[in-house]
Amino acid sequence: MLVAAVKDASAEFGQSKGSPVKQLIDVVARQTIQNSKQFREFVVEASERLRELTSPESVPGLLQINSDLTAILERYYGESSISASWQPLNDLPVQMPTAEISVSDHGYTTGIDGVGHGLQRAIILTVLQYLAERGAASSEDTTFDEAQSDIIIAIEEPELYQHPTKQRLFKDVFRELVRSFNSETGIRLQVVYTTHSALLFDFPDFSKVRGVRRSGGLAIPPVIVTRSSLKECAKVLAESVGKNSEDAFAEGTLLARLHVFNSEIAEGFFGRVVVLIEGPSDRAIVEAYYRTLNRDPLAEGIVFANVEGKSKLDRPSVVFSALGIPTYLIFDSDKKYADKDEALAKVAINRQLQYLCGLRGAGIQDWPCGVTERFCSWETTIEDYLAECAGAEAFDAVLAATKVKFSIDRKDCLKTPAVASSCLVEWAARGVSFPRFREIVDRIDAILAEGLGVV
Repeated sequence: MLVAAVKDASAEFGQSKGSPVKQLIDVVARQTIQNSKQFREFVVEASERLRELTSPESVPGLLQINSDLTAILERYYGESSISASWQPLNDLPVQMPTAEISVSDHGYTTGIDGVGHGLQRAIILTVLQYLAERGAASSEDTTFDEAQSDIIIAIEEPELYQHPTKQRLFKDVFRELVRSFNSETGIRLQVVYTTHSALLFDFPDFSKVRGVRRSGGLAIPPVIVTRSSLKECAKVLAESVGKNSEDAFAEGTLLARLHVFNSEIAEGFFGRVVVLIEGPSDRAIVEAYYRTLNRDPLAEGIVFANVEGKSKLDRPSVVFSALGIPTYLIFDSDKKYADKDEALAKVAINRQLQYLCGLRGAGIQDWPCGVTERFCSWETTIEDYLAECAGAEAFDAVLAATKVKFSIDRKDCLKTPAVASSCLVEWAARGVSFPRFREIVDRIDAILAEGLGVV
């Protein structure tokens, strides 16, 4: 059954035959009755009795019809006869009950088509949650050990007219719906939904996601569907650290390591390119640079995602790439740790990220620095790069003025795009340029030019 995006409230949600609420309630009632042992036994017995009552052998009058018709025909053609045969009724036709639905809102009772779209969709959620809770319940009176029938629910954009909290609730209900079948009714459910909201799935559920995009370059661009799996991504991650998946990235281990990512990362599923960044300053400054160019990354399908740490860049990079969504990485090389105990760990991460960005062999460095086709790495930090380009005096002067202008701490001046943009404009007014930022933009533009197109 299809729950379409809301167009005409009375047609989509009212008492009409195509109403998804009415369909869902009716089909659950029908399958609950049909899966009942007593009902099935009744139908078998009734059908057998009906077959007996409608068999020609049980109704002599049917055979008499042949004789009477032949007698009349012989008046016209003496050598002709008529023979009619009757098949008994084998199955008892059963008409199932249907629901008449009304809703009371603030004391006013009306049909579903008389309330707002948000409440209409909430009613669907109510029915689905009811099914989920019944399916999760267990009792000593369990009737079925396995599913007896299936309902496949296809929902277009369940986020329509719903607040963010309600969207998350939808997601939880969907997950609970498909966890198992209802042991009391024997009904099993599957849910397929299309969405434009990152709140309706979690990043660890990427293997359940199907990306649907139009490929550019043709007059009639074809639609491309992409998918991936835990097994495929675990294999790539294991190769990136020179091990096999059994040693380093078993599927269960990978799944557990994906739960650190939030809905901000999940927004990358809707991007044409995802720029993965290890910290808030890098993100704010690069977004701010786009602002100085009068460009809006979101309008261009560029998603900036802060993963909160360089060691977390690998997993989303592999997942997005596997789904056909190109990534660009921005991280610190951390060369300042070259003579410290952390050096080996830092080098290992640097080399892994370069491998995931397509470099191999001698092209992979211990302490990468600069802009490449798929990543940018700062020798120390992005703030140090700004100070290097601007000079210590201009760097400090602009931050000091920005601190006063926005009434914030100096350390926060480069952590939000609006404030960082103000700093970049001030440095530009002093004749300062940042060539690496321009290179980053050019590299991302090149990725966009060869990408799949709009989600």
